Amino acid sequence: MSELRTRPAVSLRPVDEQMLSDLIELALCDAAQVSGSVRLAYLDAESLEIGIWLGKSARARGIGSAALSLVLDEARRLGACRVLARTTLSNHGARAILVAHGATESVSGEQVTAELALS
Repeated sequence: MSELRTRPAVSLRPVDEQMLSDLIELALCDAAQVSGSVRLAYLDAESLEIGIWLGKSARARGIGSAALSLVLDEARRLGACRVLARTTLSNHGARAILVAHGATESVSGEQVTAELALS
């Protein structure tokens, strides 16, 4: 019998209650421990740039995908119409998660910009 894979339970918590109006930093928590961090920065009134960093122990466990889902929900709540994420050509894990969530990629040298339209 094949093993069912469940989505990890992750949450986002403010790092600083006095956050700047154009930058939001959140701790990414898996169960009771901090597994990484998330950053959302306004590019303009309708666009956010996001960044997700995962500790090594949190990688390849579905936490990045679950975190991206939460970040996209938060971006929608904030009224964003699109989200950009920047990574490198060699960051296959991040690129796969972004594309799986509907991102289109633009490549320039070693830099990759992923764009997600929010509905």
